[in-house]
Amino acid sequence: MTKICIIPNKDCTSEICDRSISSLYVHSLIDDPVEKDLQGFDDKNIFSALNLIENIQQNLNYLSICLSKFGLYQSDNLSSLILQNLGQILPNRLEYLSLDLKININDLKVFFNNSQNVFIRRFLIREKTHQDSEIILSCIKQYVMKEKRVAYLATDSIPIGSNDVEEFKVHGIQVMRYDQLHIQVYDFINELS
Repeated sequence: MTKICIIPNKDCTSEICDRSISSLYVHSLIDDPVEKDLQGFDDKNIFSALNLIENIQQNLNYLSICLSKFGLYQSDNLSSLILQNLGQILPNRLEYLSLDLKININDLKVFFNNSQNVFIRRFLIREKTHQDSEIILSCIKQYVMKEKRVAYLATDSIPIGSNDVEEFKVHGIQVMRYDQLHIQVYDFINELS
């Protein structure tokens, strides 16, 4: 099971937002209109979720894509498809984006290039395999820090207290621990109620 949480604005009343959520109900992919646990997603049908994101992009503030909790880190192709296709369908501004994927550095560069006009207030990126964390950090510095596209950043690639934290701070980006910035979806839903 792949967990993709798509949370539209509270005021999401647009016909396309309603139609997108309804189409997911028709396909019996979700139980809850705010948090979608998209069962059985693989590299062949991930495009349904990407299409939903694209259809509601102007009403989208919070997006969390997590493959690790469901044992899908072994799916290099699924993570690659997400990173290669997500950047160009995001809205110009996101309050929150959390990516918990198996990261290939070339795919991450594609994501950053495709999302170069997107400002993300809180950006969380987790790569649990911890492979090439220095390369990932270098990529984040190149595409996030220098472009000032993020206000708050949480990643496993930057140890809290390191010189890198201060370097990001100089560029107006506050680095935090992942658990400090991570939003539990059910807590968020309760706040909205």
